[in-house]
Amino acid sequence: MRARVAGLALAAAVAAATTGCGLGLLQTARTTDPGRIQTSLGMGVLENDMMLERGVAPENLPVQVGVRVGVTEQLDLGAALLMGAGGMVDAKYNLLSRSRRLAVSLQAGVGGAANVVGSSASIVHVPLRALVSRDLPAGVTPYGGVGYGCFWVFGYGNPVPGVRYAARTGTGDGVLMVTAGLQLFSNRRVHLLLEYDFWEPVVDDPGDFYEVARSHIVLAGLQF
Repeated sequence: MRARVAGLALAAAVAAATTGCGLGLLQTARTTDPGRIQTSLGMGVLENDMMLERGVAPENLPVQVGVRVGVTEQLDLGAALLMGAGGMVDAKYNLLSRSRRLAVSLQAGVGGAANVVGSSASIVHVPLRALVSRDLPAGVTPYGGVGYGCFWVFGYGNPVPGVRYAARTGTGDGVLMVTAGLQLFSNRRVHLLLEYDFWEPVVDDPGDFYEVARSHIVLAGLQF
C-alpha cells in the first residue's frame, strides 16, 4: 500500500498542454525590480529510484513555469504551476540592500494541487527556503539555497476494509531541498539559468500511503 513517488516532480507536457512542477527555483536571491513582472520558463530531467525502475516517463521531464512581480525594493511575490494540476504562491524578501552585489533572501510559499500522481489525490505544499547569490563581473550570478518542504497528501490510498493501517502523524512528508545554480547574462533583460536541485526525504507520514523519493533534478530555463 506504500507508494514510492518520483520526488513529487510529476509535471510534464501532457496532451499538448504545458504543465509545471513548480518545485525548482530558477531564480536568484535578488528580488524583482519594483513594479516589474518577470517570467520564468524552464525544463529539466528528474532522476530517482522510480526512473531507474521503469525508465524515462513524462514526469521525469519536469517543466517549470512561473512569474514574479516586484512589490518594494526588497520584496517580491511569485506564482508558479504546481504538479500540473494546481498552483503555488510565495513571497521573497532580500535582507540586504539592492545596491549590494550580494543578496540574501528568505522565501516562503504555499500551494495545492488536485488529481495528481495518476489518482484523485490532492496535495498541499509549504516550502521554506533561504537563498544567497552574488553578482559577478561579465553578467554571471551564482546562487544557492537550502530549505524544507512539507507535503500533505490526501486521498491517495484506498484502505481495504478490515485492514489496520498506520494513523496519520499530521507532520506530512518533509523534504530537505538543496539548490545550486548559475545565472548568465545577469546585466540583460533575458537571463539563462542552469540549476541543480537535490531532494532528501527526512520525515514520512505513514498514514498517507505516500513516500517521497530521494531525487536529483537538473533544470535549464530562461527568465525575462
